[in-house]
Amino acid sequence: MYKTLLVSEEGKDIGRSCIISIFDNLGDEIRTITISSEHWIGGAQYLGKIDGNDD
Repeated sequence: MYKTLLVSEEGKDIGRSCIISIFDNLGDEIRTITISSEHWIGGAQYLGKIDGNDD
C-alpha cells in the first residue's frame, strides 16, 4: 500500500515534488521516497513533456 503527498509551492495547488510513503500489510511505513521534477506536478498528474508532447 502507498500514499502520495504533493509538496505544493507556496500559495499554489501544484508543485515540483511529491512524497510517496510505502506501507507494509500491517500499515507500518517502511519507506519514503521523494520525487522531484523540473516540471509542475498537480496531484497525481505529471504536467511536463511526455514523448515530446506538452501534456
